[in-house]
Amino acid sequence: MIKLYYGNEPYCLEFEKRKIREGVNPMDLQVFTEWARETSQLAFQVPFFSERNVIFLEVEKLAANDDLVSYIKNPCNGSDLYIFAARVDKNAKTYKEIKAKHEVVECNKISSGMMKKWVMKQLRTLKASMTQDAYDLFIRRLNYWGDEDCSLFAIKNYLVQAAAYSPAITDEVIMELVPATVDEKVFALSGYLLEGDGTHVFHAAAHLLGEKEAPIAMLSAILRTFRLAYKAKLLDGVRGKERDALLGAPSYQYASAMRLELPIIKKCMDTLQDAVNEIKEGYPGDKVFILTLGQLQQMI
Repeated sequence: MIKLYYGNEPYCLEFEKRKIREGVNPMDLQVFTEWARETSQLAFQVPFFSERNVIFLEVEKLAANDDLVSYIKNPCNGSDLYIFAARVDKNAKTYKEIKAKHEVVECNKISSGMMKKWVMKQLRTLKASMTQDAYDLFIRRLNYWGDEDCSLFAIKNYLVQAAAYSPAITDEVIMELVPATVDEKVFALSGYLLEGDGTHVFHAAAHLLGEKEAPIAMLSAILRTFRLAYKAKLLDGVRGKERDALLGAPSYQYASAMRLELPIIKKCMDTLQDAVNEIKEGYPGDKVFILTLGQLQQMI
């Protein structure tokens, strides 16, 4: 048996590993970080303590590998091979052979709906509670879906810290323990922009520039808000969790821009993309950033 687990959520990958380990004699489990011809030979060895050999292949990226393809085509009937990868090359023969003849399980970041259930389950284990305002702030500050480095491991760690600080977790506790990310600060700036609050827009912009944040990254983050809102508008009739799942982002990331008409959203997107391109061409980022915010204010 051959089974591939891959995805961008390491917590889910580790969860699958633990489930498999629970039913395996450690003496018959072999773990490899690469596959070579010698590895294939080991797979055909007779197990000593159970009926089957169990092999873990743990790699950052599953790419082309002729030795592994040869084994996949002619696997040992007495061995189970579990492959764990953060990324896969879907054009490589390795992946295609597994996909065609064996089982593939995706372990990607969980949805916003699943996130709330998972957080509440962790809180019950910790004998803690969290207000809705605290949860909303917690999710915004973590930027789980926007930051590829943020995993459920990090979220669990923050929950343990928060529960130890106070079993009744409020937004004040979250503000104390979970640092605001650049994306959250840019999200706040976008909110001021969409509310027409010019004073706070430029105050927030000056603060971000003072902290040496990259103008091109901030403009890209704002652009993402408008892109999500544009796509959401096109999903006519689709609402709630279903829309979030299709967009791959929770609604708080784009809901504020949804009040704008499609042509306005498109015009804002074009303006932001032009600004990003100008910075790439060598124009001063700080000036482009401030000028673009002024242009967006006039459009909205």
